[in-house]
Amino acid sequence: MDNSSEVGFLPVVCVIGSWSSGTTAVTGFLARLGAYSCPPHFRTNDPLTPDSHESIELRNRLLRIYDEQTLQRIGQPELLSAWLRPWLVEESAKARRQGCTHIVIKHPLLATLVSLLVEVCNPTFVVVTRPLPAIERTRLRRNWPEVYGAKGAPAIYSTALNCLIDAQQSFLTIAFADFLASPATRDFLVRTLELTPSESQRQSAEAWLRP
Repeated sequence: MDNSSEVGFLPVVCVIGSWSSGTTAVTGFLARLGAYSCPPHFRTNDPLTPDSHESIELRNRLLRIYDEQTLQRIGQPELLSAWLRPWLVEESAKARRQGCTHIVIKHPLLATLVSLLVEVCNPTFVVVTRPLPAIERTRLRRNWPEVYGAKGAPAIYSTALNCLIDAQQSFLTIAFADFLASPATRDFLVRTLELTPSESQRQSAEAWLRP
């Protein structure tokens, strides 16, 4: 799946899903298997998942384009395109120094920018799904605003699906409960992304899912 051989950056994995859907667990899992998640990461108020595995630099750029609270566009996506390519080159250099083989990026708002991402880095898209009641329970536990739960999730998932279809992009769908319960599902994800973790990395990734 090498989508970067002539542009100076590593293959990119883009994890998309609603807030509270399990994208942090999936991204953290991949990060422990050799995918570089571009720290520093945004920190949350949730003691169970204080590290969101969302790059602060990328998040800040996204928030220039979309308002997280309303999901409305407030800026021009083209501004992200000009910044993203050199940023991926820079982050890939850091990743290589740490022995990483892939870049993994994650944020719900990436659902709105599928075509731009395809143009810039042609990522492999991984969509993490979770039922709305489960998303809402996690949102309530975290005491987050309503948009980060069942209120905002339909918009994120609808946008992601429509944008992926319009861009004629294949994508992997990972049901969060199945991901947690099934080693076969996790193995499938690793193989499909062409990650080649060591045994110690696999152990670290499995431990991350069961703290």
